[in-house]
Amino acid sequence: MKKIELPIQIWDYDNEIKDFLEKNNIKNKILGESSLGGGNYTIELKGILEDLKKVIDDGDYGWDGDYEEEWIKDC
Repeated sequence: MKKIELPIQIWDYDNEIKDFLEKNNIKNKILGESSLGGGNYTIELKGILEDLKKVIDDGDYGWDGDYEEEWIKDC
C-alpha cells in the first residue's frame, strides 16, 4: 500500500469526493491545515499505486494529474 499527501481546498472535501475516493479503494484523512494557507488542507491518500494514479489523474474529482510526477518516483 502506497500513500501520498496532497493539498485540498477544505470546501472541496465533501461527500462526493469522499465517495469517489471510497469507490476507488482509497483510504483518506485530513491531516490538518496546509502551509499554503487560504483554506488549503493536507489530505493523506492510501491505496495501491494503480488506484492512486487513477484518482490523482481524474479531472473532475481528483488533482488532474498535477502531482503524479512529483510523487510517483518515490513509490
